[in-house]
Amino acid sequence: MILVSDDNKILSANPELEILLDIEVGSLIGKLDLDLISQLLTRVKNPESFQLAWEKALGNFQELPVIKLVLRDGLNNQLEIILFPAGITEDRSYKWGGLFLNRTIERMVFNRQIKMLNEMGKETRKISAGVQGNISALAGNIHSWSVELVEDFLGDINQNIGVLNEQLDLILKFIKLFNRIPIYPDSFNVGELIYKIINSNEKLKKRIIQPEGYFADFPYVQLDPDLTRLIFEYALMEIYRVSAMADMIEIFAEDRGDTIKLTIKNNNEYLETDEMELTNDTPQLYLIRQLISAQSGESAVWGSKTSPKSGLRFEMIFSSIPESGRSARRN
Repeated sequence: MILVSDDNKILSANPELEILLDIEVGSLIGKLDLDLISQLLTRVKNPESFQLAWEKALGNFQELPVIKLVLRDGLNNQLEIILFPAGITEDRSYKWGGLFLNRTIERMVFNRQIKMLNEMGKETRKISAGVQGNISALAGNIHSWSVELVEDFLGDINQNIGVLNEQLDLILKFIKLFNRIPIYPDSFNVGELIYKIINSNEKLKKRIIQPEGYFADFPYVQLDPDLTRLIFEYALMEIYRVSAMADMIEIFAEDRGDTIKLTIKNNNEYLETDEMELTNDTPQLYLIRQLISAQSGESAVWGSKTSPKSGLRFEMIFSSIPESGRSARRN
């Protein structure tokens, strides 16, 4: 924040602003506000637009108080300036003040979100176009086609609509996450949650390698059960989707006292010798990472360097509840 006096001198300035502008801390104090403007003009990408916006904001605090600018510093740091009229204190008269907010990280996250939604939208449109094409073909030929051919087309349409609904459901989950879904922490056993997910999905039940009762000894955590369920569901289904039908899925939990480390992977030996940490996310992987991060967890995903169909390995770390907390929860 900065505060400017009636004689246009800067009386107060946060060190963070001077650090961001790469100038000596304290050097703005006592300078004219024009000196700050000059500093900014040499650093913004569009100086003409910035100066025009600044003048309009100073002339009308009520309607045009916010100025957005991008610094020409190699990192494209994005600032937001909120100007406001200032009053008179016991020992000083102020003309105006300004809040300088660094929006760089927020903007990067927003751009990533938009990119993900665009990719998901393209995929949804492709599926929708396929459904429309099948329906049009069916409508134009239903009187001349055999019953078997009509049934095949209806089956394809039904399957595509199912995929379309899954994609729309994923988009809705993204939108809820972007709107900052409230997180309601609760104490629950990780193994019980995973067991419920597996038993509600026949595809997964056939691929899990752990024996009956294995998940009973998993530790307790304090997380949002609904969001955590999404994490595990998407992780398991992503492994299922990109691994061979012969590969079984393994789940391990390492109780470290104050944290729990979960590993979910398929048992493909080729993956173990050819894996690398993945940084480019699919929409599903991006959602998993965001949901884990929102609950102060850590995550990493490994996949094959050369063969995308070799599967995945997820590692997730969450805070674990001590034994006393688990006992109280059971009672």
